Amino acid sequence: MTRDFNMLNPLQSSLPAIYADRVGNPEIEFCLATQTTDGFPTNGITRTSTDDFSYGVGETSTEIFGVKPAWDKSEYYNIYVCKFKTSSRNGFTYLKGQDVVVINYNSFGIHNNNLSHRNLGTTLTHETGHWLNLRHLYNRSLDHCTDEYEEGELRFGDFGDEVSDTPQHEVRQTGCSSMESNGCGEMTMPMNYMSYVDDNCFYMFTQGQVDRMRTFLETEKSPILSSNGCDTPSTLCTDWIIDEDLNHVSAID
Repeated sequence: MTRDFNMLNPLQSSLPAIYADRVGNPEIEFCLATQTTDGFPTNGITRTSTDDFSYGVGETSTEIFGVKPAWDKSEYYNIYVCKFKTSSRNGFTYLKGQDVVVINYNSFGIHNNNLSHRNLGTTLTHETGHWLNLRHLYNRSLDHCTDEYEEGELRFGDFGDEVSDTPQHEVRQTGCSSMESNGCGEMTMPMNYMSYVDDNCFYMFTQGQVDRMRTFLETEKSPILSSNGCDTPSTLCTDWIIDEDLNHVSAID
């Protein structure tokens, strides 16, 4: 994910010339936590065994938290990886860092055992875009070239992205779509991380999207920038007992 948020995706060499002046670099780095909310050492990963191991798209964090509470959302970025009841869905979250990000296990990370179109880890990049206040490019309005909407027709992610340098999209481009006319005097941008294409076909944010993410990160989400979650653990002892099954760390004085 740090790769994608620093313009290091090797697929970016395929960027069409017409969008070369719109690409932006978020310059955002992520790290696995090195200490818990209580200051104890951690590798940033917890594992929880449960009989209720699958979750449906749209279930809230309240339901997921019943299995495993999230760490302080003002200090940590919480990512849940689990098996979805709907196997065709890849991940979900809500805008503006209000909740956790949930990823289907077969769409997470770079892994040959993942779904063939979700094996480069970009599902998390897409959902992190939402977490940082980005919407889909798809605009489901009365006139997709304008901001005119029909009452009752709005759904999350279906009404334009409020970013000036991304073209309007009348339909959701999936698979490995090619650029095509959007009917508004521009070509579509299927390679944008906030589209719906396969992992090996999207690889860019625009400068407008970068500005929107960074504005949100530096204002409403600013406490996470001063989080000590990746610092040296503050609670240090001579020895540690680590229970791998429970991911619990106990200190020995």
